[in-house]
Amino acid sequence: TLRPVLKINLSDSGFIIYHESFRRYILEKLKDDGISVEHRIYTPIISWFNHKDFFTYNKSFKHFLKILLLNKKYDKILSLLDEKYVIKSILGGNAWHFIDANMQIFKQVISSSRKLDKFILFNELHKVIASTYDSYYDLLPYYLECIGYQKGYELALESLLNNNHPTTTINC
Repeated sequence: TLRPVLKINLSDSGFIIYHESFRRYILEKLKDDGISVEHRIYTPIISWFNHKDFFTYNKSFKHFLKILLLNKKYDKILSLLDEKYVIKSILGGNAWHFIDANMQIFKQVISSSRKLDKFILFNELHKVIASTYDSYYDLLPYYLECIGYQKGYELALESLLNNNHPTTTINC
């Protein structure tokens, strides 16, 4: 059946087309047909994400760095890491899990780029993240209430879900 490939997406009144083997099939088919995967698939996605705010557009925050890494756009990745990364991420309504996941991508790129200023910045931000992890989750219900009040409860809900799966549990 096509069930693992086609999933109903009720929020957008359509379908999500995805399955790892299907993705590989499409990529191999494009290569066999002599079509540049980077040009036909990734370039439009990168362009689309470039027009979205990285910190406030949920899908961009969750997926943009992975697409950039896959396409070796290291300078663009590093341009998104600044002194206010953690603050902008939290104010954008992003879940701690994704803040940390992006930090892992930053670490990977920084270690190969050997840019000392970004390494120092990463190290300082990593300390902030490591030292505030527990308090973030302790205060998560209050944080979500504030995000909902100021930016809309849909954003607060989005921070709790990834592909309709919970990103965390809340103990109220």
